[in-house]
Amino acid sequence: YAFYFTWSGTVEGFTVTGNRGIYFDGNGGNSAGGTVRNMRFVNLNPSAGSVIGGYDNSSVTIERCLFANNQVDSGGIISFTQMN
Repeated sequence: YAFYFTWSGTVEGFTVTGNRGIYFDGNGGNSAGGTVRNMRFVNLNPSAGSVIGGYDNSSVTIERCLFANNQVDSGGIISFTQMN
């Protein structure tokens, strides 16, 4: 991943390309929320998962981001999984 969060934080102003984007890992209930702001996600091709994703997140805010020419096989561009 370009960015992997296990805590709350903000990522801003980067261009992300390649195979992975941003992942927020709530680790079974811990808050790994955050803000993704003014980012560009271009020509990403994650083999599994999504461009922005996570597990057990309390809150993620996405503001003013560009998504262009991305190919996602599963999960969608933005996808979060919640533990039961």
